[in-house]
Amino acid sequence: MKYLNIFLLILLLNFIQCPGGGGSTPKTIEDKIAKYLSSGWENFSDGKYDESLSDFQEILKFESDHREGNMGCGWVGLVQDNENMSILNDYLIKGLSDTSIANDCRCGLAAINLIDEKYADAVGYINDVLTDEPSYTFQYKTDIDYRDLLVIKAQSLFFLKQYNNAYEAVLELTTTYIFDPDDYSTWIVDGVSYPAYEGAIAAAISKLAVEYKSI
Repeated sequence: MKYLNIFLLILLLNFIQCPGGGGSTPKTIEDKIAKYLSSGWENFSDGKYDESLSDFQEILKFESDHREGNMGCGWVGLVQDNENMSILNDYLIKGLSDTSIANDCRCGLAAINLIDEKYADAVGYINDVLTDEPSYTFQYKTDIDYRDLLVIKAQSLFFLKQYNNAYEAVLELTTTYIFDPDDYSTWIVDGVSYPAYEGAIAAAISKLAVEYKSI
């Protein structure tokens, strides 16, 4: 009987320690990925970007093409001002085929393409997002939204020398700045007169970029 009790005790201990025994240890790779995703975005939302990046990198060790894991790495790099735009672009591109995160990827790609001076591409990504979600908000950092995208759109169009289109993007954000391209007396921003229509638009965009600087 003594040996039987010892045998039963060993079995019980093994059962408690195994993944299926009711413990909190994830049972499968999918469980582990879900755990790191949750932790990664929680850390991201809290501004703990190094911890967030570590979580997302753990996901890529299990599945290198994991779409949301790649998106997470891309977004962390973007908010940390990582200078390697090519790598960040590659991360975010991988998430475009997942409709649940595609607009979040496009938002990040718009910012990257502005920095990378690929202005037409930036505008294209923004138009795709705003056509699908006119009041877009980044689901994991809600201070990033459609207003940031409109600022990036205005900047990109200005650099493309599409000044009237850039001004239209400004007007989607605010009616504070009302310019008539044929009337220099209207080319005023915060009390400062500008000698050129384009200069007034640039000043307005700069003001808005400061106001809505979330990316």
